[in-house]
Amino acid sequence: MPIYDNEKELVEVLGELLKSTGRFREVRTCLNLSAFKPENHWRKWYDSSEPTFQPEIDILIAESSYTGPIIKSIEVKYSRRKGGKLSDSFYAGIEQAIGTLRFGVDKALLWHFFDQEVELELIAKFVITCHRIIHTLELPISYSAYFLEEFEGIEEKWYPLPNRRMIGLKPIGPRIIPLQHYPPDEEKVEKLTHVVKWWEHYIYSKDKNPFFEEHASYRVREEVKRIREYIEVSLRIPRT
Repeated sequence: MPIYDNEKELVEVLGELLKSTGRFREVRTCLNLSAFKPENHWRKWYDSSEPTFQPEIDILIAESSYTGPIIKSIEVKYSRRKGGKLSDSFYAGIEQAIGTLRFGVDKALLWHFFDQEVELELIAKFVITCHRIIHTLELPISYSAYFLEEFEGIEEKWYPLPNRRMIGLKPIGPRIIPLQHYPPDEEKVEKLTHVVKWWEHYIYSKDKNPFFEEHASYRVREEVKRIREYIEVSLRIPRT
């Protein structure tokens, strides 16, 4: 049996894990920007109709910095066993991750998660093919892959509180093990069991949103800038 019944369940668990790190000022899951009624915002401030708000963002995280908030979108794909194959294709999530760049995020991430029932050899074929496409085409997204493994034999631990009461704590969700592939010709994928901050691990990383670069037309840059501002206003993310 897979650890999770569906992808959305995993996304919610990941959201809680990211919140528990204390690293991020904002963590949102299954974010549908259309739910904030963008038509009113565009009519009021720009006297025009709102742009298309697709796709839904699986996870949005925001960090503070000296130059303003750093906002990242994360597209999550959860692959399980389906007969003798994986439930998803190797390119699953690439188009959604690229699509979120239109929202003016600073970085778009694609996270592939593999259930513990899937053999590493099959995972390797999937990860290597996906990585080669993203790397060769220099797609403007960052890519990470992870192996999910249930904690076994770990019981709830009890800790004393200042009021002399006790609180029981158990790990949130499964163990998340980053996977690494070394390009361009290496044919294997390794589990990095020593990595603690799994959310900071990348197989491939791109830090710039091309919609903010000079080669993008002024009209495109302005639209993306407005969407970014709309996200900051809707989620009450301060600009400084």
